[in-house]
Amino acid sequence: MGYGLMTVRKDTVALHGSCIVYKGKAVLFLGESGTGKSELLDACLRVCEQKGLSAAPVYDDHGTLHYLDEEIVSTGGESVP
Repeated sequence: MGYGLMTVRKDTVALHGSCIVYKGKAVLFLGESGTGKSELLDACLRVCEQKGLSAAPVYDDHGTLHYLDEEIVSTGGESVP
């Protein structure tokens, strides 16, 4: 809940999940702790790599959605290697 409180501001939502960028779009994996969001993120990245597709991690645990310049932007609370 502390992370959520730190991100409280107009046009911002805190998320507990993982996110990748695929074909220029954010793909969010949301859920309760222990439900496999990180494993799903890793599996998607692995499959994309095997198939020669481009995908990149954005965050893996906490992120935010911001409404910015008439677009929704997703950013992470920590970097992903």
